[in-house]
Amino acid sequence: MFSWSKRSSSSSAYPASRSSASPPVAQTIQGSIRPPSSSSSSSSAPLTREQHLQSYLTDPTLKPSTRKVSQDDSTYDTVFQTTSGDALILRVYCPPSTSSNVYNSSGLAVQQRSPVMTLVGVSARHAWIDSRMKVTATGFPAIASDEIWNTSGMTLGEAVNAVVREFQLRPPQILQITDEGLKRIQQSLTTNSSNKSTATTSSNNSYKDTSSPPDYDSLVGMTNTNAAPLPDVQLPDIPHHFIELDGKDREELQSILDDELEFLTVRNQISVFQQMDQQASTILEENVVIAKQNMEKQEQLKELHSSVQELQDTLKQKVTKFQKLEQEQIKLCAPPDTQQVMKQLQKGRKAALDETEEMANDWVDSGGDVDTFMKEFIAQRTIHHSRAAKIERLQQQQLQMNGTSGHRGSANGYAY
Repeated sequence: MFSWSKRSSSSSAYPASRSSASPPVAQTIQGSIRPPSSSSSSSSAPLTREQHLQSYLTDPTLKPSTRKVSQDDSTYDTVFQTTSGDALILRVYCPPSTSSNVYNSSGLAVQQRSPVMTLVGVSARHAWIDSRMKVTATGFPAIASDEIWNTSGMTLGEAVNAVVREFQLRPPQILQITDEGLKRIQQSLTTNSSNKSTATTSSNNSYKDTSSPPDYDSLVGMTNTNAAPLPDVQLPDIPHHFIELDGKDREELQSILDDELEFLTVRNQISVFQQMDQQASTILEENVVIAKQNMEKQEQLKELHSSVQELQDTLKQKVTKFQKLEQEQIKLCAPPDTQQVMKQLQKGRKAALDETEEMANDWVDSGGDVDTFMKEFIAQRTIHHSRAAKIERLQQQQLQMNGTSGHRGSANGYAY
């Protein structure tokens, strides 16, 4: 863990502190309108907010590395180092108590709200945090709801210790360090680890500058590029006080809270809620107009969908036809099969031989001009021998391809 550097009372304010322009924090109303039951002081009563804060701020492990970053007592930063050597800052927000039917030792009805813990100054990935770097109930179920938190029996110090220990032993995957102060802390750790021999004399001088927590304004302006942008909704300014309630005492306020109808009547008379209702009504009307415009385009969308579907079906048919023609083209353009060529040549050779034999028999039987007979007979025999020679040549090529040498002679004893 880290230990914040000690500063004198005249030193500048802590960089992460909220400015004086921050709106005042609502104070808890003192007193009680109901007497606590006799069993309210039993050992099973939930811890008060002060007890939770003391368990956190006096924890021997967390205390040296924890600083308050708000003007009130709601927000604190705890700096720690992971086993991978990264420096991280866990911001802990302890919300004010809310009214309930649970009484503490002072007779006040209080319900402790679950704390909110967030990694600040970095963009990272871990099973316990969401896209906004907030610790989720999936990773740490004790903060799933106010009821679970109050019945868990866990103190705030124990909860922060558990989260810090998880991040230390199973460090998050750091995607980007977005805060300059945290970058300086990380650089200081890297420098100190690589210069252990000189760290004793130099760390005291540099520690005050590098161990300062990150600037609060830079953390407020930090954005997550992976998260979807929030809608631009101009909400009315939240007032610091409500004029309609200034003249009412505690009993009157409690009476309003107990009567739902009276509460809604007073609520609807407050100007800020009237503005919000008016804005909500305007947005609702705009949504209705947009919805009607979308419904008017429904038929056009259906027609376009049908047209696209028909085009898709036509495309599939043409693609199928093209693929068949492509296969035929490949067969036509491919080199002919040698065996098929030799069979065709064999048939043609035999046909030419038979034709010359018939020509010779006809001439012998009927006679005729010798010159004409010889000319036709030699032409047809030439075709016969040409086809026989081609067969022999193809056979020789096959023998050469098979790595054997054949004996050159007549084509399978063919007559020439």
